[in-house]
This record gives sequence, structure tokens and C-alpha cells, in this order.
Amino acid sequence: MNPYQILNVSENCSDEELSKAYKALAKKYHPDVNPSPEAAKKMVEINCAYDEIKKMRAQGMSYSQYSASQNSGYAQSSYSQNATGDERYYQALDQALRMGNFFMAFQYMNAIRNRDHRWYYYASALYEQFNNIPGAIEFINQAIRLKNDPVYVAAKQRLESKLPSYQAQMDELKRRQRASQAGISATGFVMIVLLIFMLVQCTIF
Repeated sequence: MNPYQILNVSENCSDEELSKAYKALAKKYHPDVNPSPEAAKKMVEINCAYDEIKKMRAQGMSYSQYSASQNSGYAQSSYSQNATGDERYYQALDQALRMGNFFMAFQYMNAIRNRDHRWYYYASALYEQFNNIPGAIEFINQAIRLKNDPVYVAAKQRLESKLPSYQAQMDELKRRQRASQAGISATGFVMIVLLIFMLVQCTIF
């Protein structure tokens, strides 16, 4: 899917319009605001799309040009030539993650039908990239339940070590939101008082 469509903007939109659209969607689907699994998945998709567009624009390429170059690279991969079905998607997914192409990785993940332990491991890696540590831990736990691989166990330990920092970031975000809301409320109160004062003055004169 076109990343511009995911963010509900045109390919010709300005950087400011792009940023505004991203922030609006991120605010709606952020796990701190919307804790549902569907919202978490949507948040990853939004982040991947935004990351992809920034890469395209940095290279001065349109979506069609960039997509063609990326697909060509995966098609020419020496180790994927003999793979078929989901196995081909798994190999392309691994390559996309290694190359930092998270949008393509997300597309490959959605295309995989047989979601074995590898799928959950890769999902965990993708969620970690966008700092959804609780979601990443949930996926790595599922991977371990399907296969008790030392690599997965090590990944879980690494993720759990990041959890206190993540929680601290979320607490700080909530504090700022409360402070912002309090500031807006105080401003509204002052405006009402001033309005009443002006009405009183008009009545007097």
C-alpha cells in the first residue's frame, strides 16, 4: 500500500502537511491513548509509512520510483530465488529489517499466512524499532512459546531491560499532557473572567 495513503495525504503535500497528518494519527493511535492491539498495529503502520516517506524525500524519489527500486533489490536477492510462498516473504522480511526498510517489512509481515515463531520474532523487532516495548515483549513471548530459541530469550531480556525507561517516558508524556490541559483550562478561565468584566463595563457605560 502507498505510504501516502496510510497517512491520508497526497504525494505532493508539503513537509509541514505531512508532519501534521502524522502527528494527528499518532495522537489517535498512540498506545498511551488507545491500548487496543488493533491501535498498536495501526501505530506501527503509521510509523513505518512516515519513515518510508522521509527516506523517499531524502533521496528525491517519488513513491513509484522508490517502490520499484526496493522491489528490484529484493527480487535480485541471491538467497530468495529458490524460496516459495511464505518462505520467500520471510526471507524478504528479514532483508527489509536488516536494511532498515520498516514499511516494506510491515507489508511482508501482513502477506505471511503461516505465522510461526519467526513471524512473532520479527513482529517484536519491528515494534521495538518504534519504541512500543510492551508490544515487542508480548510478541517475543509468543515466539518463545512456539520455540524456546536462545536468540529469542536474549531478545526478551534486552526488551525487559528497556521497560523501566519506556515506562518513565510514558509517565513524562502523561505529565506533560496533564500540564498542557491544565494550561488550556486556566487560559479558558481567564478569558471568561475578562469577557464578564468587559460585559460589566459595557453595562455600566
